[in-house]
Amino acid sequence: MKKALIIAITLFLITGCVEKRVEKQDQFDSKNAAAACEKLIGQFQSALKKELVTALTDGGAGKAISVCNLSAPLIADSFSTLPGFSIRRVSLKQRNQQFVPDKFEDSILTLFASLENDQPQRADSYIEGDESPNRYRYMKEIKTGQVCLNCHGDPDKFSKEVKEALALDYPDDPAVGYKLGDSRGAFSITMVFPEANQTIEKILGQEKVEK
Repeated sequence: MKKALIIAITLFLITGCVEKRVEKQDQFDSKNAAAACEKLIGQFQSALKKELVTALTDGGAGKAISVCNLSAPLIADSFSTLPGFSIRRVSLKQRNQQFVPDKFEDSILTLFASLENDQPQRADSYIEGDESPNRYRYMKEIKTGQVCLNCHGDPDKFSKEVKEALALDYPDDPAVGYKLGDSRGAFSITMVFPEANQTIEKILGQEKVEK
């Protein structure tokens, strides 16, 4: 049997979010899966923000570029060691060519970019197949913030150190020209089942303890 993509036909817009509703299959719980993804993305963002703030304080925007180049992939790798989980950042104008969007990510990124919403949008789908493990895909949009414009905005307004850093790390950089609030990319999570159930329980269990 060919892979079946189990998603709702209708795309719902709720408080600026785009969600593809999925049905519960076996041990898969869409509500818990989405909640775990949000929690994990929040942890990723916090870890990355901490690195960026330190870099900006110590060496300015030029040094922050090295964080995105070197530290961000390492942070993603550390979260991707969780059973059944992998996470990364992708964009239609991908700066780091190691993380080029796949077909699913490209379609969702294109959708995000076509819709005008102040808040980050979300999309998910559950993929069931005989030849490969069941998978859950979850994406959360990354909006362009004021700080992002230092190295993703108008190149003519970049500082000398930013221009030098980009020329060194990304000589053919496409990830520029964004304006405040633009859709700049997304966090992309893939869960593999049933392995991911263990991680979902752990993440949501930690959330209950924190509350």
